[in-house]
Amino acid sequence: MTPKSRLAGAPISWGVNEVPGWGHQMNAGRVLGEAASLGLSAIEAGPEGFLPSDPAEASRILSDHGLTLVGGFVPVVLHSVDAREGELASVEQQAGLFSAIGADMLIVAASTGREGYEETVELDEDSWEELFESLVSVEEICARHGLTIAVHPHFGTVIERRHHLERFLEGREAGLCLDTGHLMVGGTIR
Repeated sequence: MTPKSRLAGAPISWGVNEVPGWGHQMNAGRVLGEAASLGLSAIEAGPEGFLPSDPAEASRILSDHGLTLVGGFVPVVLHSVDAREGELASVEQQAGLFSAIGADMLIVAASTGREGYEETVELDEDSWEELFESLVSVEEICARHGLTIAVHPHFGTVIERRHHLERFLEGREAGLCLDTGHLMVGGTIR
């Protein structure tokens, strides 16, 4: 494996994200073309709808640009028993798509359940336990699809600040996708 073959990007680097009305959403052709022109060999899936939902079509578009799919970012509510069924169905659908396209990673952000990332939520102990239980189900889904899971402490989620990350690490062993920008904005590092 060469250093170049290990470089991947994400559509968010071009401003493409899942929050409606948040910035200019560039089309996939432009983003993938520019990613390839930078020498990237792989890219994240971007928000739902960025790549076609048909795995063969998504694979073709990626291949046309000389890219593979490394995985995808999935914001999901893990701390609410009322939201569990629908959120796990979303994870199942996205894990199936990522796997069918050839990815090997699913990045989970523990969403607050609110649109956007302007606020965080402080969880009580019952909600933390629900989050951990839901995460076990997410891990099982990913295992069925041959995907590795990593939890992404992310600004505006329930794992944003230092004490959130510490509580998460106390309660669950899981892979982490540590983004120094989010950790800094959330106050975890300076």
